[in-house]
Amino acid sequence: MGTTIKERTLEFIKYKKISVKEFEIRCGLSNGYVANMRKGYSAEKLKDVLLSYPELNREWLLFNDG
Repeated sequence: MGTTIKERTLEFIKYKKISVKEFEIRCGLSNGYVANMRKGYSAEKLKDVLLSYPELNREWLLFNDG
């Protein structure tokens, strides 16, 4: 079984050497959003994340591809 969107998000946060809180603030996510994530991002939240971190590969984040 592959990694989840939440696990890939946490991997990206670790790669950037930032805190989860910093990631959430920069993306306009609520406090604890990543910790409480179950299935992934809504379309609007995904847009906010990708605008905040343009270097984050959408295909990798969503599908572990790319």
